[in-house]
Amino acid sequence: EARALAHAAALARWTSALFWLLCLANFARYIGYPWPAVRALELKATLGLDAGSVAGLSSIVAAVAMPMTLLTPWALQRFGAVALLYFVAAVSVVGVTLEIVGFGADSYVTLLAARGLYGCGAVLTTVSPILMLSYLPLNKFGTLYSVLNLCGGVGVTAAMAYVPQLDLSDFLASRVASVALQVACSAACHVAVRRITALKRQDATLASVTATVAHEAAAHAVAAEADVTHNEGKYGTWAVMRAVGEPGVLASFLWAFKWAIDWGWDSIAPQVLAARDGMPTTDSGLWLSVAGTLITLIGPMAGWVVDRTAHRLPFYIVACATIAAVHLAMATTDADPIWLIMVRAVGSGVVTPIVYGVIPQIASEQQRPQVLGVAQFVGSLAINGCV
Repeated sequence: EARALAHAAALARWTSALFWLLCLANFARYIGYPWPAVRALELKATLGLDAGSVAGLSSIVAAVAMPMTLLTPWALQRFGAVALLYFVAAVSVVGVTLEIVGFGADSYVTLLAARGLYGCGAVLTTVSPILMLSYLPLNKFGTLYSVLNLCGGVGVTAAMAYVPQLDLSDFLASRVASVALQVACSAACHVAVRRITALKRQDATLASVTATVAHEAAAHAVAAEADVTHNEGKYGTWAVMRAVGEPGVLASFLWAFKWAIDWGWDSIAPQVLAARDGMPTTDSGLWLSVAGTLITLIGPMAGWVVDRTAHRLPFYIVACATIAAVHLAMATTDADPIWLIMVRAVGSGVVTPIVYGVIPQIASEQQRPQVLGVAQFVGSLAINGCV
């Protein structure tokens, strides 16, 4: 008993440290390290790299980072939390360096100032799952998490307004690497919480070490599983999602909404492009601000519906809002609308609802994280190929 308690306490310390360090690494991913950023700008000037080349490199980094969703359990057992942290930090440095080069900024200080609010919003959305699951009942999680996403979205919109040279196609390519890192960070927290949950089930005396944030999150996850078992037939898909109440899966689920927003339906793209040509201004900062403002409204709507209905309705809400949001964002591009329709409609209109609506129903609780991880990896490869 004493040995199990000591093991749980050590695991709790490592989990807490890993969580906060991952948040720090994620913050660095958005704000960047001065040394690699400056060297990257010098390298760009020397080699004459164009934005397309950098976007391709970013996609490669995303393809390398995404399998961490699958490898996290193995990496924790084989190498420990510290090695995993170093790997995530390394991906963060490479990712932010490539993204900085992709933006084509001529001054690191200028880029740092423009990205400041964006980085703060990213940290909020990374820290919030475990913190809120620690102090709030699960039925309040969706709404409040969406509120934090709303705050982060406002920061994103404000930051974009100061990057007038931003090309949307390159920006979307760099976002793939960003989403990959978010999923990796979420997966690390997800696995740690599951391990602590298992220990709590084995020995009731482990309640004495539940003071840490991770242990509190695990306690809420256990309570959610018990509640869902009782109401399985009533709630269907959303009950299964709540059964996997750990932050990692929930965060990844919300990022699927983000993917749908970024790569959404484009059935009326020609009309949007035609409308842009008739507008008195085509300033990309203005269009991105409008699109970002609309995008920030999607999260709270989905969270509100989930909390009250536990139904598939959020998928339809996101789909409808995605149509409008992506069409506004597309107004900043000059791509062939027919090509955009063919490439993006499949990813957001078909794959995302299937992966996050059907798979959780047919996979067992033990298989669900791995199946979702495989689906995310395959989806990222498809997106990288399109980019």
